Amino acid sequence: FIGMPFVFGDDGVVVTATVAQSFCGRSYDTYSVGYERGTGFTSKDDYIVFVDPDTRRLALIHHSVTENPDVDRVTWTFDRWQDVDGLLVPEQMTFFVGWNPHDPGAGNAFTIEDVSLSAAGPADALYSAPTAAEIDDRPAVH
Repeated sequence: FIGMPFVFGDDGVVVTATVAQSFCGRSYDTYSVGYERGTGFTSKDDYIVFVDPDTRRLALIHHSVTENPDVDRVTWTFDRWQDVDGLLVPEQMTFFVGWNPHDPGAGNAFTIEDVSLSAAGPADALYSAPTAAEIDDRPAVH
């Protein structure tokens, strides 16, 4: 979820402006994010993206969870941002199970440190399966 602001620009993503909503007493511009059928592995997921109306930065994401039957929805807040080589990336995020826009509870906060960026992509070997890996070649279910 650290790269979430950029993922919403991928092919097959459908973004629609919705009415403003509040979280913890503050109003945000909101957008509904969904996926065209067959996009990615969780194309049935839906997201509500909250954008700070003053800074236009991503403030929080509230989304469905289709891959875990024990959890219906979760929320991620983007609490602080950091500038890394001219690009704003999250510095602190908090994760909440469920959705309570008035009192989300304590949540689990974490800090993203030692961020570096490179124009060069990672080596192809990074994506290679380990030698002893068993590859599941069944078609993905969307």
